Amino acid sequence: MRLDDFVLCNSVIFPECIKLDVDGHELEVLIGAESTLADPRCKSIIFENDETDPVTPQIRAFLEEKGFTLRGKNHHQGSNEIYDLVYVKR
Repeated sequence: MRLDDFVLCNSVIFPECIKLDVDGHELEVLIGAESTLADPRCKSIIFENDETDPVTPQIRAFLEEKGFTLRGKNHHQGSNEIYDLVYVKR
């Protein structure tokens, strides 16, 4: 289920912070949360990203289009190219 649909159809508190752990499917999940991410109440998103993944620039552009800026980037232990990323609303 898309996050946008879940938020719209359920009586849940609006997500101010989103944590993704989907191993390689980040862009698809983000696209399914497009309205949620565009909402000013959504303040941050945290996820792991492989810097060598060719989709990485698309993820960055998508989040920036929704008003997010990269605030933190920490090298993920045990991998050369995987980073824990924190994006926040500008």
